[in-house]
Amino acid sequence: MADIIQLDKSKLGLGNGWDYRQLSNPKSIIVHSTNGAKGSTYYSEARYIYTSKKISAHYIVGKEGQITQFLDTMLRAWHAGAVNDPRFNNNNSIGIECHYTPGEGIWTKAMHDALTWIVQTLSIKHKILLPDLIETHRRVAIPKGRKIDPSGFTDTEFYVWRNRLFEIPTAKPFIRYKVIADIAKIRTSPRIADNVVPLRLTKGDIIESEATKVDENGTYINGINTWAHITRGKHNGITIDGLGFTHTSNLTIVG
Repeated sequence: MADIIQLDKSKLGLGNGWDYRQLSNPKSIIVHSTNGAKGSTYYSEARYIYTSKKISAHYIVGKEGQITQFLDTMLRAWHAGAVNDPRFNNNNSIGIECHYTPGEGIWTKAMHDALTWIVQTLSIKHKILLPDLIETHRRVAIPKGRKIDPSGFTDTEFYVWRNRLFEIPTAKPFIRYKVIADIAKIRTSPRIADNVVPLRLTKGDIIESEATKVDENGTYINGINTWAHITRGKHNGITIDGLGFTHTSNLTIVG
């Protein structure tokens, strides 16, 4: 993940959209969207949050995966307003804005990935370890309907994403393959059109790969027209761990 840009709002002085938490460490996270004017940029939205005397947030996430931090999470940002659950009031919550304007496309993968990373990082740091402690602004704001953000992120999408943050990753087993083709090309990704790595496998080489294989779109499948990532392997005594992908038609399973 890219470095977090620091735009320290506390330097503007107490009361500029922030103050001190009262006898509380952060207990929850609220996800917002900026919902500014069409054509707004990440930098203009970040500048607005930084200079506003009335509101703030701890972070903003951009469409290209940028992250700017305005306040240390131990300070209280004025981001939530009136809420229906004290766990999510300003004193108890961390506010994360996402640069999104209704009617301007979709949330980018880079923004999703950056939001996932920062939320997981903060969850571990502050021991926010239950899914229901991460919420949308529209869910906690009162009166009901006062807020609609994060726009472009439906409730269904949000709660699927939120719950997956807490899934325990399982280690994938490895399959051991022997190369049966005289020469097996290695490509930089599982696509015929993508670049061939200069080094090639030859008959008898042994590689190990995750048991799940991928198609040309990088989707994990169990089909025939699949590619195996060279997770571990050697060719003529040269380590080629992680070098690329080879088509499974070049291989046979040996263990």
